[in-house]
Amino acid sequence: MKFRKSLIYVAVISGILGTVGCTTQTASLTDQPMIEMGLNVPVMFDDMDVTRYVNPFIGTGNLGNTYPGATTPHGMVQLSPNNGSNGWEYTSGYYYNDNRTVGFSHTHLSGAGAGDLNDILVMPINSRSDYMLNEGSSRLHVEGSRFKHKNEQATAGYYSVFLDDYDIKAELTASDRVGVHRYSFPQDEKSEIIVNLGFTINWDYTAESHFEWDKRNRSLNPYRIMTIPCVISTIT
Repeated sequence: MKFRKSLIYVAVISGILGTVGCTTQTASLTDQPMIEMGLNVPVMFDDMDVTRYVNPFIGTGNLGNTYPGATTPHGMVQLSPNNGSNGWEYTSGYYYNDNRTVGFSHTHLSGAGAGDLNDILVMPINSRSDYMLNEGSSRLHVEGSRFKHKNEQATAGYYSVFLDDYDIKAELTASDRVGVHRYSFPQDEKSEIIVNLGFTINWDYTAESHFEWDKRNRSLNPYRIMTIPCVISTIT
């Protein structure tokens, strides 16, 4: 976390220097109140938590094609929710105007014009999964849940949502190479976590998938080969 914050500090400092460079003033940054440069933030960057100004929901509506999930700067993992529908609005896997999710996958593109990645989908369910998402809709998968945006939270490196149809709270965070899930289940006779290697969006499809369950270490090792127009990629 400290590394991520340091990168953000550099970005903020660079932006301030760029603003000062456009003026004829020669005073140093510390000699000049921040408010005069149009920045209502403290002078001492070391005392700031600038991540509180990050809103991951920006760009998730209309055709912004961004995702609200958890990631780090230049990280290999982008752990984020998927609505499970096709279309230009869903190329990042998430569209804010939607209110249903089919799970959380580990790789996403932000701002892309065509869908890709959305690999290794994970979805917590229980015995209440009789409610299916495919009642006359174009949903790609039936395991899913409705949710309300008021019960959804996204900050830098963290995402959470309450799954109404299962009464399950899902929380996500990520390091550079690892996505971390935490699910709070209600009392139920049948609580499960589905790992879906076949999930794709738009024009993609899974050409091959495989996983190994290491019972001794209680670990799951999946991979899949996915095809997209003009590209073949292997995800492990």
